[in-house]
Amino acid sequence: MNKSQLLERFFRLCQGHEIEVFATSDPASASFTVEHHGVTVRGTVVCEEGPAEVQIVRRLPFKTLPRHAAGMVQLLNRLNLRTRFRSYQFDPEDREVVFRLGHAVQTESAVSEQLAFAFGMAVATFAPAARHLASFASTGGRVDRVLRASVQPRSCPPGKPSSAHLGLHNRHAGPERPTGLN
Repeated sequence: MNKSQLLERFFRLCQGHEIEVFATSDPASASFTVEHHGVTVRGTVVCEEGPAEVQIVRRLPFKTLPRHAAGMVQLLNRLNLRTRFRSYQFDPEDREVVFRLGHAVQTESAVSEQLAFAFGMAVATFAPAARHLASFASTGGRVDRVLRASVQPRSCPPGKPSSAHLGLHNRHAGPERPTGLN
């Protein structure tokens, strides 16, 4: 399965779950907007081939104050240790937090279900922590308090995915600058 076929499957998944999705200048990626339990999430899906893989990327919409950068690195490291998908990264040059979840796609199996599972897990992992990470980036605080406040993701139940399984509810907030691999 090539990149464009994988991306087309993702577009269909988004339409089926009323997730806003936007084409980007990169033909192998798309931006999305979705609401997860009251948190509006914007990110990018990047499709790869050889082997087929989908990456769900969210560059969180804040910069960490320089005086909190070391604490943010510690916080993300500890959050990765407690999170099933260990996907938080800190960009020290831009002082930004990036969440990236890569998921290999087995093209012999139900591709749409695999995409739904990867997307649902990514959103369920980063949506609850985003508010707490933004607060820490600007005000600092105790790392252990932020860790306790961050909700851990639940896995999607087996079978055909639905919006209820993914915990997703659409709320269009308009297109934004893609937050992909730049």
